[in-house]
Amino acid sequence: MFNPLDHAGIPLDRRARDWRELNPTPIDPKAYEPDTRRWIITMIGIEKAAVRFDRQASRTEPEPALRAAFDRLRSAEARQRRALVGLLPRPRSALESALAYEQAAVDIDLWLARAEPEPQRRQVYQCDALEDFDHVYRYASVLDLVGRARAGQLDEVAEVLPERSDPGQPEFRYGETGEPARPGPVSVCNALTILAVEQQLAAFYGSVDAGLLDPPARPVYREVSRLEREQVARHRSLVDPPGGTWEQLIMREYNECRMYHAFLQHENDPRVRSVWELHLQMELGHLRAARDLLRRFDGREAEEIVGTALPEPLGFDVNKPLLRRLLAAYLDPDRLGSRAMRDVPHVREVRERMGTRRTAARAPDDVDVVDLAIEQHSRIEALFYETEVAVEERRSAPFDELVGLIAEHEAAEADTVHRLVRDRVPGGFDVTRDLVEEERLIRQLLLGLINGGVQAPNFEDDLIILRDAFLSHVGHEERFEFSQLRERVPADLLGQLAEPFIPAAQAAVRSAA
Repeated sequence: MFNPLDHAGIPLDRRARDWRELNPTPIDPKAYEPDTRRWIITMIGIEKAAVRFDRQASRTEPEPALRAAFDRLRSAEARQRRALVGLLPRPRSALESALAYEQAAVDIDLWLARAEPEPQRRQVYQCDALEDFDHVYRYASVLDLVGRARAGQLDEVAEVLPERSDPGQPEFRYGETGEPARPGPVSVCNALTILAVEQQLAAFYGSVDAGLLDPPARPVYREVSRLEREQVARHRSLVDPPGGTWEQLIMREYNECRMYHAFLQHENDPRVRSVWELHLQMELGHLRAARDLLRRFDGREAEEIVGTALPEPLGFDVNKPLLRRLLAAYLDPDRLGSRAMRDVPHVREVRERMGTRRTAARAPDDVDVVDLAIEQHSRIEALFYETEVAVEERRSAPFDELVGLIAEHEAAEADTVHRLVRDRVPGGFDVTRDLVEEERLIRQLLLGLINGGVQAPNFEDDLIILRDAFLSHVGHEERFEFSQLRERVPADLLGQLAEPFIPAAQAAVRSAA
């Protein structure tokens, strides 16, 4: 049993020599096992999530010494991320990158499903594997069509499919679906891992313009991009933030130690093993620093949060047989690539228990205003992409829903969130003044789209401008308003103020169902 808390690792202030080792040459994809590339992609996503958390904690921390501590951690995580990026070979095209990211997502979905102790969360990861494999199959098919796939790539993807005529494949059954009120450490680690992987996927899709791809690839790329953003929104609902910054920091650093340790145990190449070993020792040093901060400012020991040891890491060789069982149980192979994965009954049932349904189904006093506002941000983002990828004759319905939800959401925020920030947060007036100005611009852009209608020749371009403005705005809200509300406003008051958001959340649930 591996207990990261028993190891000191490399302290943050003793790394001058070690940074020179963080400049590895890229792996040769022909000489390395496919698992290695997928593990590197996974850890890049986890390191990116660590950098985001440290940056946010630094911005919201009023104490200069603690801001400096988070800045040191962020710098260390950023250097590790750059080293991992340097390990990846340069792809020949954006489609090949998308395929590699989706393959990594399938692999980690299946691994987490096998490691997850809670049956309900296990179902979520299994459904993720089905959806992400559908994306892999689509990309492999498109790459084969445009002549950019290496020989046999589509065959390798298709070989996992069960035989259509195989009567011996039993229906895949699950255990009970109940979930404890608060997930255990392994479940929290799993949720942090999959959210980081999905956020990395969403960021990749946001960085590549679909218009630059080959024409046959564009509709597939746009559709998968939208679906991945929906996955991010769903997985946010699985990450129940522990109590306070220090506890969250412990869980994140603990999870990084866990993942590096797992990959180290199963890596065969000596050079890559040395990278995993070095990064593990660095993360153990981060965990030691986080442990000291928890003890100093929260008066608690890390063992109270994460326990005394991690289960031994599972191997990855069972992932493919598990995927075959899932496909045999829930999916006709002819449905692959048909954009009907969400219509598979079991997948739809599991998805309906997540996201906005999971939030709005609870009583108002079980959810707070920040929870609902973030859920609505995610739903509005998804509606932007539904409108963008829809053909002209089908754009009216998602666009009308988008217009209505933005109007309800902004009105509720003006009456509750902005007012609360002005009253309770130091400097809150300046923060809300800038946000209100951004909302004024969003209303102007939205009015122009409404007046022109979905048939306007410049509708798509104007929609993208509005989408980018909205996403930038909600990023500012979540960074500068919501984090401050969590820190400075009592939880019971945040719960009481959720009521204005409930109608919009329920409407989003009805539309998603």
